[in-house]
Order: sequence, then C-alpha cells, then structure tokens
Amino acid sequence: FVLAGFVPLLPFCLPMDLTARQLFGISAIATAVTFVLIGLAKGLVVRRSLAMSIAEKLLVGSGAAAVAYLLGHWLQTLDGS
Repeated sequence: FVLAGFVPLLPFCLPMDLTARQLFGISAIATAVTFVLIGLAKGLVVRRSLAMSIAEKLLVGSGAAAVAYLLGHWLQTLDGS
C-alpha cells in the first residue's frame, strides 16, 4: 500500500530537469500503470476477469486520485497561494 501510494510522488523526488507540467504527466501515467498492475494482480488472485479487475481498479483509483487532486487544489485556494 505504501509503495503504491508513493508512485505519484516519485517523479517529483527524482532529480529531473522537467517542468511541473511534465512531472505531473509522468506522475499520472505512472499512477495509471500502478492501478493496472494492482487490478491485474487482484484479478489473478481472485480468479476473476482480468479486464474487469483492471478496469475497476483503474476507474476507482483514478476517481480517488482526482478527488485528492481537487481537494488539494481547493485547500491551496483557501490559503491564498
């Protein structure tokens, strides 16, 4: 759980000479890949349709990530930054 939660932060922790927008894109793609791998593993463990498990994890995970991003953006506006 901790490893999967660290994936979106990893691009920002590595010494790369990229813009914030580029880092965000890399973070989003890495997070989506992580959700796909978790969905694949879940499908294999529970012996369920791999496509359905991947789609479910990608949809739920992306929704949670979007809510977290929007909440962070909203909290930043309250700070006046």
